[in-house]
Amino acid sequence: MQAMLNFSTAIVTARLTRAIVATGLDPCFGFLHDGRKPGRLSLVWDAVEPLRPKLVRAVFGYVAAHEFERRDFLVFVHKITAERTVRLAPPLAKEIVEVAVKAVSVRECVKTVNWLVSVIK
Repeated sequence: MQAMLNFSTAIVTARLTRAIVATGLDPCFGFLHDGRKPGRLSLVWDAVEPLRPKLVRAVFGYVAAHEFERRDFLVFVHKITAERTVRLAPPLAKEIVEVAVKAVSVRECVKTVNWLVSVIK
């Protein structure tokens, strides 16, 4: 479940990053998320927050309507630490992309960024 939420959020953050850069803002200069780490897209993560409930609802709806198999997920084991990481197999990843782009359109991303700009001013 978390892998699907993370992946869908990554899709939306990529769209928001483009919208933020297009408005001339620095995607690393946020006000809710800590921007002291170099390269962290703090403003993008700030912009994700108002969209997150809609995205989570969409992913939960998708999960409720599907039955999953082990082959839908890939498990990677770190050679030294033995830490396990779960990733989506390509067919499932493609479906989650569709869920994310239907849940949060480019228009909604631009609208959210414009709202954020109005709050910052």
